[in-house]
Amino acid sequence: MHPLRLSENRPREQRKIGDLLIAGKAVTAEQVREALMIQERHGGLTGRILIEMGACSAGDVRTALGRQVWFTTIDLARVSPQREAIGLLGKDVCVRFRMFPFEILEGLLCLAMVNVVSKNACMEAERLTKLDFKAFKVDRDSLMAAIARHYPEE
Repeated sequence: MHPLRLSENRPREQRKIGDLLIAGKAVTAEQVREALMIQERHGGLTGRILIEMGACSAGDVRTALGRQVWFTTIDLARVSPQREAIGLLGKDVCVRFRMFPFEILEGLLCLAMVNVVSKNACMEAERLTKLDFKAFKVDRDSLMAAIARHYPEE
């Protein structure tokens, strides 16, 4: 089995952009309801309406759209992380935001995350690394095991 694979848990139907934005804490359920009422009356795309309402940024919508179709999962037990990638984030950040940097490909950070739509985790990764990143879905136990293996005790 290859360590990267399309998620077998991919839903049959595409997740709605509003649901992804709520899960990522970019908007509230009430803001999505309001946008859907506007959409019903006037038409338009939900993401664009939310941006025009000031509920979220274009970057928030881009991030959600990038995660809308499917998530790539990763088996961290089968990956040999790059030291350079691991060095970009401290153990405390990885534990707090449930993420683990494992590779840098042409300036793109590959980041295993328990919640790939967490706006706070995404913002922290970008702030600390100054790199664009690709999020890979990982379960909590595998992530915590990788952190324990690759970060020395403090």
